[in-house]
Amino acid sequence: MEYWKSYCYGYSYSFDRKGWDLNPRSRKRDSGFQDRYIQPLCHPSLLLNNNYYDNYNIKIMSFRFREWPVYKDARKFRLEVNQLMKDYFPKEELYRLIDQISRALNSLVLNIAEGASRTTDKDTNSFMNRALTSLDEVVAGLDCSYDNGYINAETLETYLIKAENIAKQLRGFSNHLTKVQ
Repeated sequence: MEYWKSYCYGYSYSFDRKGWDLNPRSRKRDSGFQDRYIQPLCHPSLLLNNNYYDNYNIKIMSFRFREWPVYKDARKFRLEVNQLMKDYFPKEELYRLIDQISRALNSLVLNIAEGASRTTDKDTNSFMNRALTSLDEVVAGLDCSYDNGYINAETLETYLIKAENIAKQLRGFSNHLTKVQ
């Protein structure tokens, strides 16, 4: 029984419910179909309610980076620095220093997340390195804010300790990935 019919560049393909091609040798060219699309030959509920999908235990992969302590700490650090900038930085820095530090904070978190889905350790390591360089940029921005008098030395030291903790985690993860290669 045909469950799906696919048209690809004018050739007709028929598939059963497990995805097996029913007529691999008898290809007939349909001149009316130039684009590729798949058309179900039965109601979609029949395809979803059969036991075929249950037999393979199809499971949606969770986003593994959300479990990583470095990701959780980077998110928390991002929120804390954003609150610091809201509370202590003047409005004239909105499109200068605040914008630069905010983009670096976002880059820190997003590079950790993007590196998690890479297929090789070398790729993952390069994204961890980018996250580390974004963290360096945040620290430089905090130094600039201290130099401009927006934050005091005690506040700067507090955030530098938090940044150092994240940097140690990123370096440790990067070293682990280098040893695995």
